[in-house]
Formats: sequence, structure tokens, C-alpha cells
Amino acid sequence: MKIVRWLRGVVSVALVLSGLTLYLIHTSPVRRFTLTRIQAYLRENPGLVLQVGEFDYNLFSSKLEFKQVALNGLPSQAPRASLRARHVVVRIPAWRMALGSLDHAQIWIDGLTVDWTRPENHATNWPAIQHAKASSMSRLPKILAINCELNLQDRGSGASIHLPNGRLSVAWSPARNEHGITFGSSSGYVQWKQSRLALDQVQLNSALVSSGFSLSSLQVVSGASRAEISGTVSGSPAQIHAQGAFDVDLRELSTPLGFTEPAQGRIKAELSAAGPVQTVQIKGQLSSDRLTMRKTPITNVNAAALLDTATGQLEISNLSGEIFSGHLTAKGNLRSGEHEPRSELTVRLAGIDPRQIARTAGYVIPYVPRTSVEVSASWPGLEWRRVSLAGSARSGSAKLNFRAASDPKSIRASLQATLGDGATTQGDIAVTLPAHVLSGNFTGKISSIGAVTE
Repeated sequence: MKIVRWLRGVVSVALVLSGLTLYLIHTSPVRRFTLTRIQAYLRENPGLVLQVGEFDYNLFSSKLEFKQVALNGLPSQAPRASLRARHVVVRIPAWRMALGSLDHAQIWIDGLTVDWTRPENHATNWPAIQHAKASSMSRLPKILAINCELNLQDRGSGASIHLPNGRLSVAWSPARNEHGITFGSSSGYVQWKQSRLALDQVQLNSALVSSGFSLSSLQVVSGASRAEISGTVSGSPAQIHAQGAFDVDLRELSTPLGFTEPAQGRIKAELSAAGPVQTVQIKGQLSSDRLTMRKTPITNVNAAALLDTATGQLEISNLSGEIFSGHLTAKGNLRSGEHEPRSELTVRLAGIDPRQIARTAGYVIPYVPRTSVEVSASWPGLEWRRVSLAGSARSGSAKLNFRAASDPKSIRASLQATLGDGATTQGDIAVTLPAHVLSGNFTGKISSIGAVTE
């Protein structure tokens, strides 16, 4: 009997001590100590600074709760935290919590805000975190975030993306040895400098694997325009392989593209990108059955181009279409650097109707035979206002040769024409900008007035 009473006493004391321990663990001083240890762990390992407005936990339900959370790199020099959240709930077995492991953890987030900013010096507000080796794959907890907001901004280029009202999920797939990542947003916008394009829907399906990042599909809808992109980023240095299909309503894009008059028609394009991320090359093919720009219809449009992001060169290998009842062809190279070889463009118009051109400009002219025009132009970098061009036009027996050059203050041109039957003319003209003052002189020779007027 004494042994039984002794055992009962030991059990009672153990229960009292356990209850007291659980009580002490849930007191404010211990909670503050626990939060301090979590902050120290994040600071020492990934190099992250965690700020929390309120923190609580319940060991009976294996739940940790954070409110008004902000997460940034170390040292924190960004004006805003990289990650913010109104409310975070983490459910994890107590023994895994004690070991500092997030395996089998579940994280629920409300009001997640992701800010990625790159200033002109190319340094971002995101911390540099050491990645795992390609042969290993650290398992992330299961994450579900609602009421998300994504903000991406590149101040150097003036580009930004804003996606509110989003939903994010991250889940581990043992069969595929990957983390599936999905994100969806029902509103937002893309902006480049002063041009903004509203977005109606963004849906991302992707995966994080040991070799890199795989994009199953990225679907973007803006009004009647749609885009779908897929691809992978893998290897070291990172290599990108991606492709995209676009179906664009040009009327909806007229304002974001800065057109003074709305354009009409649909453009279909297929793009592919390959190579190192820093020097990727992008190929594109474009087509349209009918476009209308400045009340001028262009039909059977086809184009092919190659963009080299390492050099900033855009090679237009083919551009063709039907315009002014004639045929248009063009090719060229556009270069972004002023000290690079000049940008070049060659345009040919075969069999066009001059009366249609005149009507587009608001004029009416008498019958003129169909005309063919060829123009070669070049300019430094993207400064097309400093263009130099030379070309010729032929209509029946008449032929015109011309040269022109422009700068922000003036346009200068020289013309030499042969009208047939011995009639010739030549001259120089200049237009002063921005006043549009015209000056110049012409001389000519006519061997027979009757022959010219017939």
C-alpha cells in the first residue's frame, strides 16, 4: 500500500509539473523568448529579418500564429519589406517544431504582399539566399495564401506589374519530386513608363524542381487579347527555353501603345526564347489578315524577327503585306546603342495607287499610273528623328530620286526627277522645326511643253 501511495504521489507531482510547464510555456515571457529564437534562426541561416506585430502559439493544437508580419533581407535597406502579411497561421507537429524542421508543416496566409524592386543600379530589395545543390531538393511546407498582392518594378526600364486579389498555393509532390506552384489574379495592370495595360486575368501553373524552374503555363487575358507562355529555367549558369502564343486585339492596345488614332484588327504571334538568361535570343513570327492604321487598311501581314538581348539588336528578316492596292516588303536591323552600327531599314512598295495615298492625307489628285517606291534609311540607335534616307520612285515613264536627312531642328531633302520626253527637274528643300517653315529652290528643263501636257 505504501508503494501505491508513493506512485500516486509521483504521478500527481508529474501531472502538476506538466501542467505548470505547459502554463509557463504559454505565458508572454516565454512567447517573446520563442519569437526571439525564431528571429535569430532566420537571421543566422537564410539571412532574413523577421518583424512581427503579434505572436502566439498553442502546443495542444500545434499551431503558431503571427500578425502584421514583414520579412526582408539582411541588412534591410529597402524602403519596404520584400514580403508582408496581415495574418499567418503555421500548423506543425510539436516534435518537428522542436527540431526546427518544417517538413509536413502547413502555412495559411491572409493578405500576402510580395514586393520586388530593382533600382537603376540593378540591385534588388530581395536578399541573396544560398540555393541548394542541383542533386538535392529541400522540401517546403504546404502554403496557401489568399488576398495576395504582387508588385514587380524595374526602375531602370520603367516597367512594372501590379496584381492584386491573388491566390497562391505551394504543394509538394513526392511522385514528381517537385513543388507545384499556382497563382491566380482577376485584375491588375502592366505598365511601361507612361503606358498602362489593364489585365483581366492572370493564371500561373509552374513547378520548382531540383534542376530549376518549370513553367507549365502562364495565361494572361486583357479584354479580347490573350497570351499563353510556357518554358523552363534550369542549369548553372541559368538557361531559358520558352515559347509563347499571342492573340492581340490592336484596338484595345492603341492607347497603351501611344497611338494617336485607334488601330483595328487582330495580330497573332508566336515567340520562342532560348539561351542564357542574361543573353537570351527571342524569335518571333507575326501575322494578321487585316489591320487598319490611320484609316489605312493593310492585309495579309506577315513578319519574322530575331531579338538578341545581349546586343539589343532586332533583326527584321521579313515584313510583308498588301497596302494601297500594292505590295509592301521590308527588312532591317534595329540597334539600341548610339555607338553601335546604325539602325537600318529597307522598304519596297510595288504597284501602289498614289490616289489612295493622297486620300489618306486628305487630298484628291487626278489619275496617276501605279507607282513603285524603294527607300533605304538609317539612324543612330533608336534616334529615328535623326534619320538619313535615300530612295527612288517610278510611275510610268517618270522617275524620282531623292535623299533626305533630319534632326530635331530641321528636315533637308534633295530631289531629282525625270518626267519623260526630255523633261527634268531638280531642287533642294528644307523644313525648319517646330515652326514647319518651308524653304528651297527648284530648276528644270522641258524640251517640249506639248509632250509633257499630253
